[in-house]
Amino acid sequence: MGLLFGTALLDVGALVACLIAALYVYFKMSISYWKERNAPFINPTFPFGNIRDLMLLSKPIGHSFAEIYRKLDGEKYGGFYTFAKPGFIFRDPEIIKSVLVKDFSSFQDRGFFIDEEFEPLLGHLFFLRGDKWRNLRAKLTPTFTSGKMKMMFQTLVDCGHELGTILEETANKGEIIEIKDIFARFTTDIISSCAFGIQCHCLENPEAEFRQWGRKIFKSSALSMIILSLSALAPSSVAFL
Repeated sequence: MGLLFGTALLDVGALVACLIAALYVYFKMSISYWKERNAPFINPTFPFGNIRDLMLLSKPIGHSFAEIYRKLDGEKYGGFYTFAKPGFIFRDPEIIKSVLVKDFSSFQDRGFFIDEEFEPLLGHLFFLRGDKWRNLRAKLTPTFTSGKMKMMFQTLVDCGHELGTILEETANKGEIIEIKDIFARFTTDIISSCAFGIQCHCLENPEAEFRQWGRKIFKSSALSMIILSLSALAPSSVAFL
């Protein structure tokens, strides 16, 4: 096969340039969604739209969307872009109430979708959509009746007392407390007791087996965070990874 520009490096460079140009044209053609609908929106930038800081891992997801929210100050609602995909944010309390209560059947999706085949553990209420979300919610709703919540409350109180005791003892010794770790252990004790009926004692023993598996599940790297963000914000892109 002959080389178009005489060297493989130039050919690869030309191919990459053409690909970037094609993506840029597609991006420009796709970001007219809110303008065509006369809706207020934040001007996006290529290639990330309005989530550049999130994708570059310079800001957590909460801070990124809080910034988008603030940029729509003075509006009751507004549009933004995840790459070239349009998204929408409500700011008016009455509209939010309507979406969450009266018209909830039309707005049950969260806007963040996970490929269950790629990450099965994230196939829960926060990320599922449509019928899958509705069916899972119907199964979980009986778990959180007032009677069952009352039964769980004593477990929460017991774990809270144990946490208070450990914090007090650590403070009396003048030792440094790793807040993230101790609250992860506290949460693990509550979940294992309420959901599985298992007394793990993770607060007493940081190396408890249940806690070790929890660490493995939530262990992350820069690459895994990028893939997870893409799978949530642009699910179709994960198929190319």
